[in-house]
Amino acid sequence: MNNAWINWFTTLDYKPVMPDVLTNAFYTLSNDLLMHDAPSSACSPSTACSMNNAGYFVHYLFLLELSGKVFVIFGDFGNENVELVRSIAALKFPKAAILGNHDAWNTQNFSAKRKDAVQLQLESFGEEHVGYKRLDFHSLKLSVIGGRPFSCGGERLFRKQLLAKRYGVHNMNESAKKISEAAVGTPKNHSIILLAHNGPTGLGSNMDDICGRDWVRSGGDHGDPDLALAISQLKGDTKHSVALVVFGHMHKELAFGNGPRKMIVVGDDSTVYLNGAIVPRVKIFPHKQQTDSSSSSSSTKDTSTFTPNSEGITADKNVDVHLVDTKGGNKVVATYWKHPFGKLTVLYSHGNAADLGQMKDLFIELRAHLRVNIMSYDYSGYGASTGKPSEFNTYYDIEAVYNCLKNNYGIKQEDLILYGQSVGSGPTLHLASRLQRLRGVVLHSGILSGIRVLYPVKMTFWFDIFKNIDKIQKVSCPVLVIHGTNDDIVDFSHGKRLWELAKDKYDPLWVQGGGHSNLESFPEYIRHLRKFIKAMEKLSSKQNKQRLTSVPSIKEAKHNRCLRFGR
Repeated sequence: MNNAWINWFTTLDYKPVMPDVLTNAFYTLSNDLLMHDAPSSACSPSTACSMNNAGYFVHYLFLLELSGKVFVIFGDFGNENVELVRSIAALKFPKAAILGNHDAWNTQNFSAKRKDAVQLQLESFGEEHVGYKRLDFHSLKLSVIGGRPFSCGGERLFRKQLLAKRYGVHNMNESAKKISEAAVGTPKNHSIILLAHNGPTGLGSNMDDICGRDWVRSGGDHGDPDLALAISQLKGDTKHSVALVVFGHMHKELAFGNGPRKMIVVGDDSTVYLNGAIVPRVKIFPHKQQTDSSSSSSSTKDTSTFTPNSEGITADKNVDVHLVDTKGGNKVVATYWKHPFGKLTVLYSHGNAADLGQMKDLFIELRAHLRVNIMSYDYSGYGASTGKPSEFNTYYDIEAVYNCLKNNYGIKQEDLILYGQSVGSGPTLHLASRLQRLRGVVLHSGILSGIRVLYPVKMTFWFDIFKNIDKIQKVSCPVLVIHGTNDDIVDFSHGKRLWELAKDKYDPLWVQGGGHSNLESFPEYIRHLRKFIKAMEKLSSKQNKQRLTSVPSIKEAKHNRCLRFGR
């Protein structure tokens, strides 16, 4: 069987298809679902297929068509999308699944008081979730063995507390042992398929290798060392051959437009390693339609408006969607969430692992609880926005969206709060350092600079990016800093230092036990934000104007020259 698979895999065109049962089922699950190509029944021996839910996150299925069909599902389903997981689990066909890192994005530990989203997903799949387990398909003479759930790739265990509490796994060696032990008792006439969210180490360290780090120019092996060790143990300690190792996580399209990734590796022992993450991260937005010329959101010179679609992100009649032209030559998608009694407007710049589709529910909550209007946008190269992601493009993006707010809604900077999450703190502080009459700034899990996320350097290098450590000292309005004490992506020290450097400090929110991407789930998050908004509403325009006697415009600050030299 291995030789047949190898011959077919090496000529595989990777054209994603969708069987009828999945097309019909998934279409009803999510308004943001993206389908690629038409259903096909002429796929042999295997078919890769993929779909996109809630914008950024892509989940993959691998269909093995032997003497029957088995769907192998290796995440991500979204940020703990319980509804989607339940719907998939209810579909009546043989399948094996494993949860990915985004399926445990907000949950660091199991709750003792209630069933959290991770528990609900695991219960939905039941025995079909094969993390550290084996699932036998006797009619196919096939056994699927699961790797480590919630994997994020690399040398560290992602979601250590979850792994320790549910599986008794505390390190990579214990994880490898758990995987290999799952093979004990495999029927002798069965072939073994290993299912993991991320692939093993040892398959190359160039950025375009099957598990190569594509977000750094030097590359690096981002595979799972425990999976590699388990595969070695399986081959050495059992009589079974590992026919196929299938996984996802590492997208076929490399970061920053660096071309495609190698998606298949055939080992010396004929084991096939297949990365099924073949579909790019894409976001569907409503199609452009003719708008009433009397509409308040009709087209302007720099903005095209999309009519809200009842089945799209803008089913809410109080949401406008704009396609905004930037000085970088790109078109970025922006959404404006109106509150009928909102006095202030929040311009929200999201983090790296997000887009407007994924942020939709949060914007609904913030608009309701804070009683504010919210404008957010996707950076160039994100979601449906054109162009490529870069530091300077994010600066062009936020300036274009700010101009859209001024031109379309008459928003003055005195009534504007800039909100930056994670990497979004970069464009937020860029604009805040140039608009001196802002009502306020919120930095949520913000960074001091790009290099400082990787190394705790004390000086600022000319080649550094997002030099927030310098720009925050030029911000004149009140600054609220929110950061989790257990942030394993951007260290807590970044938040503390940003707050220390702020001229006008507002009481910070240090979320005890909070991580990088789950602060919204803590009750103190919305309470503290509401307190900040009320304080900003009480801050009169007169007080705002007294901060500076002279306010240079972006044009007067020689904006383009500043960008060119990175200042």
